[in-house]
Amino acid sequence: MKVTDIHIRKTASPITVTDCFVNKGLVSGGHASLPDIDVDYASDRRQEIKEYLEERYNTAGRRRVFSAGTFTTMQLKAALKAVGFYDVVEVAIGADLCTVDEAHDFLEEVPGKLNFMATSCCPAWSMMAKTAFPDLAKNISMTMTPMVFTARMMKQKDPEARMCFIGPCAAKKLEASRRTVRSDVDFVLTFEELAGIIEAKDVDTSLLEVDEAEALHAASAAGRGFAQSGGVAKAVADKIKEWHPDMDVKIASAQGLAECKKLLMLAKAGKYNGYLLEGMGCPGGCIGGAGTIADPARTAIQLNKYVKEAPFADPEQSPFMSEIHVLKDDPDFEI
Repeated sequence: MKVTDIHIRKTASPITVTDCFVNKGLVSGGHASLPDIDVDYASDRRQEIKEYLEERYNTAGRRRVFSAGTFTTMQLKAALKAVGFYDVVEVAIGADLCTVDEAHDFLEEVPGKLNFMATSCCPAWSMMAKTAFPDLAKNISMTMTPMVFTARMMKQKDPEARMCFIGPCAAKKLEASRRTVRSDVDFVLTFEELAGIIEAKDVDTSLLEVDEAEALHAASAAGRGFAQSGGVAKAVADKIKEWHPDMDVKIASAQGLAECKKLLMLAKAGKYNGYLLEGMGCPGGCIGGAGTIADPARTAIQLNKYVKEAPFADPEQSPFMSEIHVLKDDPDFEI
């Protein structure tokens, strides 16, 4: 289905849509997820469209329309400061520490103590595993998630700080409510909620001043790759391979809770002995979380670009790696 023109309020000059393709599933009614509708139009008339949609759909005192755009990391940081946040750090710095800790954990546990080990980063996956397969709860890594590593690290620097995790994952709200986590993470917002805050504050990101010196450049390529399905297991396996070149770490991963359940059923049956298993509750991984406002396929492209732009590849090069024993509250921990 292709649309060539959209007339708003019957104005004399229509807003021309150069490309408006609707996901085929929307037309057939057979779509399994929300349709992706792409519209490109003259940038100087965006405000006109926004005003029309607000007039049309913001009825009975309910706000149903907000603008969602694509930001650079520096624009996003500037926007967050504009709405009241003091500072911003990327959670990938916690992913770097998580990589090293989980690799260490795997070497300590498999196969001597456990038949296999499963990653701990996705709270939906770990909760499902522990609830549906209580006998396998011990197989879920005890490594802190990137969110907790990062928040704990920031609070070590400033005990008075209040930490807010922002991402596409709604399940992080559950994780943050856990007794062992609530002292580290004070608030959790999804990208959808953040977009609503930015819209409510009438922040125009295109007008914000961006300070190049405040670019996010403290995480590795491997750490940034955690957000995509397969990224966690790959980072951990690569680190183990670096430490033990002759060791072959087998990986199996699943995305979506139905597939994750199948993975664990096979693991319980002994099909994945010696493996590192990665489960992601949402298709595509974190980038496909319930609180996202972007198409995961497009986000994956941007994420891969962001990974390539990382200042270093190896998580152990992280400037924060020296703090890992303090964060784990284990003075004897060694990489």
